[in-house]
Amino acid sequence: RSQMEWAKTSFGLEPRWCSQPDLIAMQHLIQKYLAATGGGGVVRVKYFAEGMFNKLYTVSWSRSIFLMRVSLPVCPKLKTMSEVATLQFVRQETQLPVPRVIAFDHSSQNELGFEWILMEKMPGVPVRQQWGKLTMDAKADLVKAIAKFQAHLFNPKNRFQGIGNIFQSPTSPSEPSFVLGSMVSPAFFWGDRANRRVNSGPFRSSHDWLKSRLELVVDDQERILAGTEDDDDTDVSERARAVAMRLLELLPTVLPGEVETAEESVLWHDDLSQQNILVAENGCLDSIVDWECVSTVPLWKAREEPILLCGPSRPDRALREDYGEDDIQKGDEDSLDNESSTDTYWIHLLGSERTVLRKFYYQTMEELLPGFNSQRTRDAILVDIDYAVQQCDNELALETIESWLDDRNEGRYWNLKEVMMG
Repeated sequence: RSQMEWAKTSFGLEPRWCSQPDLIAMQHLIQKYLAATGGGGVVRVKYFAEGMFNKLYTVSWSRSIFLMRVSLPVCPKLKTMSEVATLQFVRQETQLPVPRVIAFDHSSQNELGFEWILMEKMPGVPVRQQWGKLTMDAKADLVKAIAKFQAHLFNPKNRFQGIGNIFQSPTSPSEPSFVLGSMVSPAFFWGDRANRRVNSGPFRSSHDWLKSRLELVVDDQERILAGTEDDDDTDVSERARAVAMRLLELLPTVLPGEVETAEESVLWHDDLSQQNILVAENGCLDSIVDWECVSTVPLWKAREEPILLCGPSRPDRALREDYGEDDIQKGDEDSLDNESSTDTYWIHLLGSERTVLRKFYYQTMEELLPGFNSQRTRDAILVDIDYAVQQCDNELALETIESWLDDRNEGRYWNLKEVMMG
């Protein structure tokens, strides 16, 4: 049976479930694994949430609560194998609380018909549910805890040689050891990309990683041009292809094409958002979740702030008295979800808080890793190129990237990502 399809929408392709996981089959499957641990009790399964590539279910058994993560086969076997290994690495090498894996199957050839991971359900709630109730001191403490974790991953003993995803070594003893394998990232498996002959790593250098992503963009646009007669689609694809080609020409001027030894990298969770950071009622960090597609990236990439702190700079704090009643919903303060709020006051307040906390994050990183910020400044061009690579097939971003490239050719330099982020 077909498990999934890539559906065309007005915003591009998106994965769709062709069939739903069977809860009775899931219950039987989990019962079998948990019974092997020697415990007793009836397994109860209930839908919990879902993401782009997975569905989550709470599993009640005896006095324990677990999460069952059922995945679409967007990157068969490798995505599940890497997620399990990454969780093991973080548990083994850091103090960060992350879910313990109870059991998993990286094949869909089972009674459920999908790849799955059974893991601990971590305490806490997404910080977005608590954000409006927390003091700035509590928010700063949370940011500091995240910075300490990020800095720990920069420790030389936690670095990797090359750019890719973490997998468990097939020859490792009882204490897991880890190797670097192909990069499990939407950039390499979105749509039919997983079925193409594409270099998905592990990459020896930033140059090779960025080059491979750009070649995929060029290939995408050429496929669109070969299959459409729509003038609008043709215009956008021709521009996107031209921008990608210009970025390919820029790469060797800022990054070496050949390297004697593989470039150092660190594990970097690219979705440290208000949804994936779990906190206690007082705002203390309880856990970080959602480790699928988390890769090791070059040091310059890992010096970026977490998504929690991304956004336009607002140096002045938003004050309630400066906003009308239409901009502030009554009663929202105790149940504030800043990421989804459309009220002007809350959006501006979050922006001003992020600006303060972003500065605090980089101050903390500098204290933990002296020289962190000066190196980040030197690597700004690489961050801009990476951002251009991410956005160069986005019609809304093309004009800005074209202007950035034109100005660079004329010797006028400005920060692309900063401008694009507002």
